[in-house]
Amino acid sequence: MKKEMSIWLFVRIMVEAEENSNGKPLLKTYKDLWADVDSTLSELAKKDMEEYSSIMMDNQIILEELSRENADIMMEMASSVIERMTNMIEDIEDENDLMLDDLAFEIQGLEQFVDEIS
Repeated sequence: MKKEMSIWLFVRIMVEAEENSNGKPLLKTYKDLWADVDSTLSELAKKDMEEYSSIMMDNQIILEELSRENADIMMEMASSVIERMTNMIEDIEDENDLMLDDLAFEIQGLEQFVDEIS
């Protein structure tokens, strides 16, 4: 299946795949795409945070071949990130903390992505 997704979402899932041994098939399948995205974002983070933020939040990538196996692994990675972010929300004491909004936004995006590919 072909799947379009936000750059920030792809980054969250691929970073989790790097840290989780179950994510190895994703790293293998999307090795070149991940290397390009990571390299571009790393360079921008050093010199132009505004452009970095714009690319992360406003740009999309297309996964030309998202197999059922890789979709299942992406759901697992997304669920792991959701759990970690939910725990972070529970630890925030100040209800006005801007991080709450950011975490809630990302959790909602991850949950929507999981719904779309399940």
